[in-house]
Amino acid sequence: MWWVILAGGLGGFENVLMWVAILFLFSILSLLFTPQLISIQARLGIREAAKILRNLKEWADESRRISLNTLSKYGRPKRDFEKQFDSFLEFFTIEPVSDDPVGVIQRLDHLLDVRKKRFEGMISSLAPKADPETSASLEMVAEAAMASNFLYRLVRHYILLAEKTKSYQLAMLIQMQAPLLKEYGKAYFEATKVFAENKPIGDGAGPLVVAKLGQGSKWK
Repeated sequence: MWWVILAGGLGGFENVLMWVAILFLFSILSLLFTPQLISIQARLGIREAAKILRNLKEWADESRRISLNTLSKYGRPKRDFEKQFDSFLEFFTIEPVSDDPVGVIQRLDHLLDVRKKRFEGMISSLAPKADPETSASLEMVAEAAMASNFLYRLVRHYILLAEKTKSYQLAMLIQMQAPLLKEYGKAYFEATKVFAENKPIGDGAGPLVVAKLGQGSKWK
């Protein structure tokens, strides 16, 4: 009887050793292949984000084309100011530091004034024959094209950064935000077309409806 008990004890010990060996082997394999798996997942995430980037680039290029064609109707040929407009698309405003609230409103107001003057000066240079109302619409066309271009370049920067660093977290973050970024890009592109066609949006739609309804009537 004693040798049966001993054999059973040895069999249980061998089972324990087998499970320890399996767990050890699994741990080694995990250490070896986990970085590769993360790298593969990062590449897949970047590939999905690159599809959205192509859409953003198409919208940014089309917004630029619409802006150039619209501006060229009011004075200068497109080829004369194309490089100047491309340089203007890279313009952006940095908000003042808000950690110290003293005077932040005045600083922001000053920046907005400078920004508005920059837009007005650029539009008057690119479209010298535009009247004040048309110039205001052209400013919005340029602003929408600028926003579309900025969004494309921002997303492209983070995708290139994720590729360079092979950051799984950054790739997944871009992929999760991709649908929202696509909606933003499409909205900026549609806004460029609407402003270029001088269609009313927002608060401007109400007065237009009233004018259409009261067409031919006497106004007091």
